[in-house]
Amino acid sequence: SYDGRRTNFFQKELKNSLRIIDNGHFLKKDFFGSWAGAFGQTQFMPSTFIKYAVDFDGDGRKDLWKTPEDIFGSAANYLAKSGWNGSQTWGRRVELPEGFDVKLINFRKIRKPLAEWQALGVRRAGGGDLPNASFPASLVQPTEGKRPSFLVYRNYRAILKWNRSHFFALAVGRLADAIVPR
Repeated sequence: SYDGRRTNFFQKELKNSLRIIDNGHFLKKDFFGSWAGAFGQTQFMPSTFIKYAVDFDGDGRKDLWKTPEDIFGSAANYLAKSGWNGSQTWGRRVELPEGFDVKLINFRKIRKPLAEWQALGVRRAGGGDLPNASFPASLVQPTEGKRPSFLVYRNYRAILKWNRSHFFALAVGRLADAIVPR
């Protein structure tokens, strides 16, 4: 809050940090985080903590450093309230056909049903057909113009609300697949 960039935002975050300490969730000496103020295993900002952190183990504290139940419960709560749909996946790695129109790789502007991507020649990694589902999807190449390519869904957008990095969202999605393959 002292360096002048986004002063109002960071002053509010500082006040939220003090409120969190006053509420007994952490000892002041243990309350540390990144240069921008994100903290704990979830890297929540103080305002995010206030909105989404949960005391999942019921001990009266929301401990995002050492209590796995609170950490994962808070992460799940955040994603659920950000639009996560538990009946869908985040997306999948795909192969694009030779001569594919790269203008269609536009995450912000282009969403098409899976059947349209299939008709354009987009296939699962390994060459299989895309699922027979009607929800919209967008193409992402985290390193612009270079493979790998991913077809991403609504849950991917929920992950991006947490952190706007495609690398972050892909890491979370791929980690989720490693834990619970779909």
